[in-house]
Amino acid sequence: MADMGEIINKSLVIPKATTKTYKLYFTDSDGEVVDITGWTIFFTLKENLTDTDGVTGATAKIEKDITTHTDPTAGETEIVLSATDTNLTAGSYSYDIKVKTDVGDIEIILEGNISIVDTITTRSS
Repeated sequence: MADMGEIINKSLVIPKATTKTYKLYFTDSDGEVVDITGWTIFFTLKENLTDTDGVTGATAKIEKDITTHTDPTAGETEIVLSATDTNLTAGSYSYDIKVKTDVGDIEIILEGNISIVDTITTRSS
């Protein structure tokens, strides 16, 4: 859930080398659905807050630009992190989710820490 205009701080835990899907639902301050047609959702994960992103020589560990949404008129989209994306050294990382609206406004809607944790096994087949 993302109420436009409010930055939510949320910590997450992801087992290393696993697929995670995060569903986002956009509403306004009155709880009304926000149509996200034409929006881009940016997900960035960094080891250090001072690491660069979105430029040549970027050091962000994961960058996703979501432009196709599951149900844009209902304010629904997904961020899918693949097993390859999450195959990182166990530890704490910082992330944020920004939106760029169809009129070019950019807002941070969610930020926090993600802990990548080792798993008991590394089997994938």
